Amino acid sequence: MNTMLGGAPEEMRGAIAAAQADIEALLGYMGDNAFFFGNKPTGIDATIAGLFANWLVNNVDSALSDYLNTAHRLRIMYSALSEWCLVTIRDNLGTNRQSIILSAKSAVWRVVMLISYI
Repeated sequence: MNTMLGGAPEEMRGAIAAAQADIEALLGYMGDNAFFFGNKPTGIDATIAGLFANWLVNNVDSALSDYLNTAHRLRIMYSALSEWCLVTIRDNLGTNRQSIILSAKSAVWRVVMLISYI
């Protein structure tokens, strides 16, 4: 898309640079951990993967998606979450509330999914 439009205007380049700085800050906070709080994924890891999922799995031609695809630790976190995707089903009928958490090895959607039945 950038090449079709002749490249990104100055404002877009500034926004991309700011986004890259934010991603670097997130990865810097993670340090050498596989996930934000150690070796197990948490909700924040799933949130981050969900935010960047479109750029990571789609072939959108942009400087930000190119950058995300080279962010090695983000790719590792995203791949690990794809192996540990949680599907949570809540039953809100009556006073008997049940929460079922299923470990799903799925390539369909690689972030935490919340399905609520009302």
